[in-house]
Amino acid sequence: LILLTPAFQQWGRMTGAPTILVDSFAYSLGAILATLPLVAYYFGYVSLVGLPATFLALLALPAIIVLSALVGLIGILSVPVAQVIGWVDWLFLKYMATVVQGFAALPWSSMGVGGMDAYWVWLYYGVLGGTIWLGTRMKRLSSSTKGGFRGASVGLSSLSRKLSAKSVKWVLIPLLIIAILIWTAAAVAPGSGKLSISFLDVGQGDAALITTPSGQYILVDGGPSPEKVAYELGEALPFWERTIDLVVLTHAHDDHVSGLVEVLRRYEVEQVLYPEGIDYTSNASLSGSA
Repeated sequence: LILLTPAFQQWGRMTGAPTILVDSFAYSLGAILATLPLVAYYFGYVSLVGLPATFLALLALPAIIVLSALVGLIGILSVPVAQVIGWVDWLFLKYMATVVQGFAALPWSSMGVGGMDAYWVWLYYGVLGGTIWLGTRMKRLSSSTKGGFRGASVGLSSLSRKLSAKSVKWVLIPLLIIAILIWTAAAVAPGSGKLSISFLDVGQGDAALITTPSGQYILVDGGPSPEKVAYELGEALPFWERTIDLVVLTHAHDDHVSGLVEVLRRYEVEQVLYPEGIDYTSNASLSGSA
């Protein structure tokens, strides 16, 4: 964050935008880029509204910090005065909470990316670190070049500044995009072409996801909990995958079939296979979802 934010601030000031907006945007983008792979790795989800939400929420942060400090200090001397300041502070806190809750309530405010190997995280930070290092080197080279020619010609100095700005635009920004694309590729990378079976943690029941060498998905049973099987599928499948080729129901006990209600609602299921003689429409769980 310390290394990324100044670069974004410099780029933002080139646009002539107000300083408070530039700083808020720079801190927001820097924080998101710095933590993006860690959030995906540990939580399996990535926010799609993080940048605008953080940008708007940070506008209130300076006032919150100052007013909260005043409440603590003045509260030692006068509790009534501190309470008045606290109410003003509450307005800014309420604004920040409203912004966060409002963006979180939006459809598709986040997406599940499933499991991701740690080496993709290291690769992302390697590219990001290389981008920062290259930017620092270019800045130093630009400064030394300007110093050497400062006394020679104002025109050459102006040309050097223009070339430096173009270098930032056409080199650093693409490298940052490459770092993001590497993380995205890790999240959506297909399997190794081998048959794999994942036993989903759905509690007191059974559910297994089979991935065929050709990339088809077969879900065997759904466990007792719609919420658990939906979460586990979000972990196991790529975030963009909304199709399950085959759902297999071995028998109609609640600890095998109840979770399938959410699966059928959330995913496009191509085929369903179940034993003969089962009247699935009479099952309590499925009937309750109709």
